[in-house]
Amino acid sequence: MKNQILLQILMMLVVCSTSSFTQTLSVKAGLNLSNFFVKDDHETYSEDYKWRSGIHVGAIAEIPIRNMLSFETGLLLSTKGHREMVEDTFLGETIKLKASTRLYYLDIPINAKVSIPAGKLKFYGSIGPYFGFGIYGKTKTEFTFQGNTEKEDEDISWGSDEEDDHLRRLDLGLTVTAGIELKFIQIGLSYNLGLANISSFREEGATIKNKVIGISLAYRFVR
Repeated sequence: MKNQILLQILMMLVVCSTSSFTQTLSVKAGLNLSNFFVKDDHETYSEDYKWRSGIHVGAIAEIPIRNMLSFETGLLLSTKGHREMVEDTFLGETIKLKASTRLYYLDIPINAKVSIPAGKLKFYGSIGPYFGFGIYGKTKTEFTFQGNTEKEDEDISWGSDEEDDHLRRLDLGLTVTAGIELKFIQIGLSYNLGLANISSFREEGATIKNKVIGISLAYRFVR
């Protein structure tokens, strides 16, 4: 309930900023490459995890502050998650495990942006926190042993109950972005570093954090 109230407040701030002060509104979409950082007090488990592809799409509002400095916020639908492939032997037989998690988040970035003109181009960089709210997720596993393969799909249960839930809905972290602008087109490369532990299970220091590399293309509508 507290997470839902926080998300509603943040979305209201985005709407107010967009309607009242915005000089530029951008439609943004692109590719995500996401992964997990997973550890506990004994070991880091995500060192061999694979990056999985996904998307992000949404709108970004830019509010000028002074000269080359501006403030950015907006709302993005963003996929996160990971892939995992393990192969081992047991009694002379090969065991293969493939697992993947895909999560869908509503992300609200809050960035300070610096733009540097260079002829017809502009180079820019931005940094700031983001707030994410998990809305849907699914895990898929495929287990192969002695030539037999079993597959299983399971929806993510969101919450803080260590016995019944998988992940906590609220994610927050830091976004760093760099890119170029040409007239109304903007191309950017970003890295989202999750700082919140989204694992519902917390015993023995159990930790899961998101990390996402994003490649974006945006079209800017200037007032």
